[in-house]
Amino acid sequence: MGVEEKVDRAIDKRYRKRFGENLHEEPRMLEPIESGGGHVTPEPVEAGKPVMLEPVKPRTRAAVAGILLIVAGMLSIITWAYSVFLGFPLISVESNTLIVFAVGGSVFALFAVIAGVMASVGKNWKTCIVFSLLGILSIGFLVSSILCIVAFIILLVSKKEF
Repeated sequence: MGVEEKVDRAIDKRYRKRFGENLHEEPRMLEPIESGGGHVTPEPVEAGKPVMLEPVKPRTRAAVAGILLIVAGMLSIITWAYSVFLGFPLISVESNTLIVFAVGGSVFALFAVIAGVMASVGKNWKTCIVFSLLGILSIGFLVSSILCIVAFIILLVSKKEF
């Protein structure tokens, strides 16, 4: 008996144990159920057991935090793009320095947007917390940092929604 035959027998044995038939047997056709032309009624549920459906989690706070983070990130990206093309409105800065700050601010803004999407969907609470903290550093008109702080607080409160 070759190695291949031993492997086939072992697979057949495991398959038979699990499904009650051999893997290499011819498939059997199932007989159709005859209903007698009448109405088919479902099997009754046991009398003492109520049918329980899985409850739907309320996701309002996480969704609000997600929206705040997305708005904050987009506002920050718009702010940095404006400052690169038209100059920083409050102080005069060299263009090379401004580009470096704009790239850094935009990266932090992307973290805020990613955290907003994850919070809206309800995925990975810890990552949302870390990314929302990184979003505070995006500094878009300072409003985006404040929105990220508010979203961070809402995320801390809404841990059970994830």
